[in-house]
Amino acid sequence: MNKSYITAGVILLLVILWITSGILFPSQEQHDTQNAAGAPSAGQEEQIASVSVIRLSSKPYRREISVRGYTAALRHVNITSQTKGRVAELPVEIGSQVKAGDIICRLSVDDREANYQEALALKTQRELEYKAAQELSVKGYRSETKALEAKALLDAAVAQVTKMKVELDHTFLRAPFDGIINERYVEKGAYLKEGDSCALLMEETPFLVVGDVSEKDVALLHTGQKGAARLADGARIEGEIRFISSIANADTRTFRVELKVDNSNAGLRDGMTAELLLPAEEGRAYYLSPAYFVLNSDGVVGVRIVDEQNIVRFVPIDIQGSDAKGVWLTGPAENSRLIVTGQDFVRDGQKANPVPTENPGLIPEAAQDE
Repeated sequence: MNKSYITAGVILLLVILWITSGILFPSQEQHDTQNAAGAPSAGQEEQIASVSVIRLSSKPYRREISVRGYTAALRHVNITSQTKGRVAELPVEIGSQVKAGDIICRLSVDDREANYQEALALKTQRELEYKAAQELSVKGYRSETKALEAKALLDAAVAQVTKMKVELDHTFLRAPFDGIINERYVEKGAYLKEGDSCALLMEETPFLVVGDVSEKDVALLHTGQKGAARLADGARIEGEIRFISSIANADTRTFRVELKVDNSNAGLRDGMTAELLLPAEEGRAYYLSPAYFVLNSDGVVGVRIVDEQNIVRFVPIDIQGSDAKGVWLTGPAENSRLIVTGQDFVRDGQKANPVPTENPGLIPEAAQDE
């Protein structure tokens, strides 16, 4: 009985050892099978995306300082009365173009003409008296003092004539320069005192485009420098800088800049919205379509390129300017391979297959290699 138990126990122990030996010490065939099952197949390898690229080539570019501004007349003035009187005539209507010296308003003469004629008569009398006093003084019949007194009276009469003539001339309010009558403040029959305005005269050409430039950019400008302005309707007009303020606006820390432009066709009006385009330093930049731009995880605008190891890299850009066709920018290195198709389907650090292309259909002309 004891022998049977011993035999059964030995058999059980041998079975246990056999089972555990297969787990702890697998055969070479089992090891190969497990390795084969754990390794990825050729079809399971990571896919490498193909992207279209172009070689970046920079172009000469002069950066423009863009400033919001407005148009303004170079000169406008209120035609004011230098004497008092009633308005007798208004020879020109509002909106009329006038030349320098044209009569804008005429006041009633009243007794000014009579006073002028009286002064002329007195002057004639004083001239005769002075001539007689001189002759008598030479002959010794009148003292030299009397002759000098006659000369003083003549001078006073001449001054009175001049005064009456000026007073008479002041009844004619004339245009000091060529321009257009933009406003008329009085009607015929109104009474004007000294300093009262009759009309507003505005010079039509040349005209100004005015804007405020930042303290960073104002150092790049100088008077006489060429510039341009873009109007609200898209029209572009050329001109030159006539004035740069030396005192900053206390609120904005900007400096007033005036661009003088031609307005011979009278197309500009005072107060129109305009954009000042002032040339700054000259350098090199890339001219690209904004369709190539992407945002990184931090919200920074840039482009994606493929480096020499065919790894995708995100490069931030610095926009220098733009027009209707594309954007001038800096940032990527010269001759970089810019991704123009597929940039939204690859990520930074990913390997890609760059496929050169000459015209993906969205490259502005200025970005093409010469």
